[in-house]
Amino acid sequence: MLGFTRIFEADAEGNVVGRAGDTSNIASQAGFRAAMAGEPGVTVLDGQSISYTVPIVRDDAVCGVLVGLKDKTSMQKLMQNGSFEGASVSCIVDSQGNVVISPVDLHFFMELDDVFQERRDEAAVADIERMRTDMRQGRDGTLSFTTVDDEDVVMAYNPLDRYGWVLLTLVPADIVSAPMNRYITQTFAIVGIAVLAFAAILFVMLALERSHRRNIEEIAFVDPLTGGMSASRFRIVCQKLVEDAGSGAWSIASLNVRDFRLINESFGNEKGNDVLRHILRVVDGCLGADEAVARGEADHFYLLLKESDRTSIEKRIERIAEDANAFNERREHPYYLVLNCGVYVVEDRGLDVAAMIDRANDARRGSSDRPGALCRFYDAEAVERLKREKELANLLDGSIEKRDFVVNLQPKVRLSDGKVVGAEALVRWHHPRWGAVNPVEFIPVFEKSGDIVKIDLLIFEQVCELLARWITEGREPVPVSVNLSRRHFENPGFLQPFVRIADEHAVPRHLVEMEMTESIFFDNEAIGNVKRAVDAMHEFGFTCSLDDFGSGYSSLGLLKEFDVDALKLDRCFFQDYSERARDVVEAVVRLAGKLGLTTVAEGIEDDRWLRFLRAVGCDSVQGYVFSKPLPREEFERWADARNAAALRNDDPLQT
Repeated sequence: MLGFTRIFEADAEGNVVGRAGDTSNIASQAGFRAAMAGEPGVTVLDGQSISYTVPIVRDDAVCGVLVGLKDKTSMQKLMQNGSFEGASVSCIVDSQGNVVISPVDLHFFMELDDVFQERRDEAAVADIERMRTDMRQGRDGTLSFTTVDDEDVVMAYNPLDRYGWVLLTLVPADIVSAPMNRYITQTFAIVGIAVLAFAAILFVMLALERSHRRNIEEIAFVDPLTGGMSASRFRIVCQKLVEDAGSGAWSIASLNVRDFRLINESFGNEKGNDVLRHILRVVDGCLGADEAVARGEADHFYLLLKESDRTSIEKRIERIAEDANAFNERREHPYYLVLNCGVYVVEDRGLDVAAMIDRANDARRGSSDRPGALCRFYDAEAVERLKREKELANLLDGSIEKRDFVVNLQPKVRLSDGKVVGAEALVRWHHPRWGAVNPVEFIPVFEKSGDIVKIDLLIFEQVCELLARWITEGREPVPVSVNLSRRHFENPGFLQPFVRIADEHAVPRHLVEMEMTESIFFDNEAIGNVKRAVDAMHEFGFTCSLDDFGSGYSSLGLLKEFDVDALKLDRCFFQDYSERARDVVEAVVRLAGKLGLTTVAEGIEDDRWLRFLRAVGCDSVQGYVFSKPLPREEFERWADARNAAALRNDDPLQT
């Protein structure tokens, strides 16, 4: 390219860059040292090629050099010319007489060397010394002498402007005439201009390269919307500052505007962009030395704060929020910008900045134990819980399709005769890779996401399949209760899939009891929805019960409002066998009896409670005092054995 054999870059240490496997170093070359000093340079490489070097400048400092190589053949072609009818020969030497660029035919110059060495006459010696002095001092001139072949020649020496070089031109004396000086000057000009042209081309290339780099840096490091630091530049700055072990404590904050989308929709995108530029200016004005801010995606901003104290960080973020809303002081109708902020206090300096930003984002999206708090701080345990919840959510659909969720049955034993009169269907999750997943872990996750309704329908379907199987086998079926999440009641028509599934399996609907927990009655709207749903259950032929009665939300007024069929007393009533506990249980059982409700005591593990509950008229008991939840086949064997024992035993409460 441009007549060069090769063009490449070298860094400030002289290492060649940009060529795979090339470990060359040019630091020892004179041209490299000149370029690093800010001047163009040149180096003759073993007489075979010439290296031209120019400095690469970034931010007013030389950071490397650009190198162009000319090989020997190319330079020899350069020295060939047609001056003096083609009889002249030229070469370039340095001020000490060392050949830099030689012609193809060195015959004349070799003979000149003989003349220099032999110094056969005083006149020749004086002329040679004068020429050497002129060359060292940058003066031009001519020298006439006779070669060893008795050929008269004239040599002109003309200093070049660059690098201390001298152009030597040898011409046979018999063709030298009056215009000799003109021809010599032309030869000098041609060769000199060619040499300088190469340097000029390198300077042009350097200028283009610098302009190109500036454009790339602006794209990469400047946010086009706000004109501030880009997210890429922010990560580079953060990594450098945070990795400095002696630079103190750091925090990274993730900041965004709550409901920013509404600003764009209400006032237009350009006003929204003005808000982002306003926030950047405010944040930047609240930062100290070595701190940084950059806009990420959309309305997200990332801050590097030289702080680790949580109280100090909160105060600074609150100051930013106040300054961001200062414009409302002059507005008749204020529009407040509400900021959300998550903070990661840097503990692991070796962590990649992108991971630190992710932790700040996790904190911003997480929940706070202080309602209304502007800042949320990264909590590793909370994030692990979120990750676990996400993992469970990702497994859900596949597990429903493969029926990894299965039914276990916990018996309900009638206190009057000790027979099994029902069972509660409890969900169990057996994942092929994760193993048994605890209901305490996964039920709250899917309750929060609303996916619990999918599991409830699957369990209901398995219960219907079980009841249909018992009927087909001639086994006397017992009613089975299934749990309904409060999320079902958000959909007025949620019972339709249950009706369809029951009918598909030809299951008498009265064999299915739907259990509702007290938590569904958390506001007046929910109470209205549940009341309508209970009426619909009875219309479709299902029975229903109020589960966990007394666990915290219940009100005796609910028993008046809701036409439930059964009341299940929560295990909290039976944690101790005190007189007061017995009085409360007796009162609830008698009240339920007056209302015509069947009573079931849950979580019973003490024989004393069995005797007491039977004495006060409780209908049945469900708990470990009789059996834990069992898989279908084990339940069937246990129920058969229990019923047979109840017929043989005078004491129906024997466990």
